[in-house]
Amino acid sequence: MPVKPISTALKLMNMVRYRCESRRQCRETDRRRINHIFSLSSENSQIGACVSHQSTPIKSRQTLIDKEKELTEKYEDPESMIPKPDFWGGFRVIPEVIEFWQGQSTRLHDRIVFRRLKSGEVADGELLHQGQNGWVYERLAP
Repeated sequence: MPVKPISTALKLMNMVRYRCESRRQCRETDRRRINHIFSLSSENSQIGACVSHQSTPIKSRQTLIDKEKELTEKYEDPESMIPKPDFWGGFRVIPEVIEFWQGQSTRLHDRIVFRRLKSGEVADGELLHQGQNGWVYERLAP
């Protein structure tokens, strides 16, 4: 999977006219941490990771079931270590901006943005409010 340094996620719930959007950096997790996380996973999860090269096309569900059975038998000895597949890894998601939006019938929607304080910026308590851990929040006009 190619590394994309910025990603955006949008959660839209039309029934309650609510939306949450976040913009964030994504960084590939270092190999040492990935190996550690894999080692903490249950044997079933480790086998599942070996079986599924995520998001690649497969012939059928039976292909997965057969491979899982094969690996379960291969690693049934409690002393055997299941090797982490080379393709298995992860990304660390570092949020930069999170916006909550709630729709109103009058179109005077509520929008509140949480973000990191920019260099030289000061939370004045009127428009820009101090949050925790370097975050600030502000209300935006719809």
